[in-house]
Amino acid sequence: MATSLSPGAGGTAEVKERLAEIEIALSHLQALQVQYDQDMWDINDPDFSKMNHIHLHLSKTVGKLAAMVEPMDHKNHHDGDVDVHALAAVIGPIVADLVLHAAQLANLTDQNVGAALRSRYRDNASRFAPASIFADL
Repeated sequence: MATSLSPGAGGTAEVKERLAEIEIALSHLQALQVQYDQDMWDINDPDFSKMNHIHLHLSKTVGKLAAMVEPMDHKNHHDGDVDVHALAAVIGPIVADLVLHAAQLANLTDQNVGAALRSRYRDNASRFAPASIFADL
């Protein structure tokens, strides 16, 4: 379960420390993904075929999310109560697939997921919240 940073506890230093830990964990994830792909991913060569197949799986995954959320959007639009937490049992596999496929794409293109995440946080902060502690990453 996600928790926020301690208010005023560490600011930028705490964010940088957590992000360093995440980068290490994500490097392990990427290494594990290499083994998973060797053992279980059917379409590995050539690289474009693998990328295309990952894209197809991502599209299926996002479609599953859309199929769940779309009826809730109509309910919400008509002032109905929407319980996002009711999706907990079915959202886990979708989140896992998104992470799995992110690692696959990063590995395929020689990217470091942790470094890409840090860069994305920093770039988004500079665009949308320049005073945010994320702008200093």
